[in-house]
Amino acid sequence: MEVKYERCCGIDVHKKTVVACAIVPGAKRGEVEKETQTYATMADDLGALGHWLQSKGVTHIALESTGVYWKPVFNLLEGQFTIVVVNAERIKGNCTPGDQLYRATRGGEVSGKREGAGSLQIAAAHAAVK
Repeated sequence: MEVKYERCCGIDVHKKTVVACAIVPGAKRGEVEKETQTYATMADDLGALGHWLQSKGVTHIALESTGVYWKPVFNLLEGQFTIVVVNAERIKGNCTPGDQLYRATRGGEVSGKREGAGSLQIAAAHAAVK
């Protein structure tokens, strides 16, 4: 499978929280490390999200465009990462958020119903695969 972005993250935006799932290379060749963190949407918390993503070496983010809630997240992370704002309703799949992002970064197909799989289906079509 083709890996387009080796260090990426999908962020699911809610009114009071954001859920971020980062995927980076693992210790051994061909392995990946998936980690999910939840942050509040206050400026200090979003700053902590940015620091965590930088510590992981993340370069690309897919940010879910939930209503207007995505805008402050985008504004605080802009300039630190390449950000793609995506519409989660256009992504199909029924895997867990981490599985969706893993499949996306490894060129896997995403199909099925969107059944509240949450954070990171967004990366499937926009952040990782051509």
